[in-house]
Amino acid sequence: MADCRVSDAAAPLVKIGEPFNPHLAFLGVFVPLGLLPFPGLSVHAKLLYGRLMMYAGRDGLCNPALETLSKQFNVSIDTISRSGLAS
Repeated sequence: MADCRVSDAAAPLVKIGEPFNPHLAFLGVFVPLGLLPFPGLSVHAKLLYGRLMMYAGRDGLCNPALETLSKQFNVSIDTISRSGLAS
């Protein structure tokens, strides 16, 4: 079984409480480890958060169309809207 522990070398350069803008920092959907156990969001909302961060520009803002997100996740626009992250 592979060792899945995070080493000190992978520690974030951003301190807790500082803004974090992932613009061009990652390929793929990135969901911060601190967000995973958060009880206020569904698993679907957490994955959607990761996708929205891929749309974020240098200013950290993103505004993809609900239709675009629903096609990418192969779900209805209502499902995307119910996530609470997109409106």
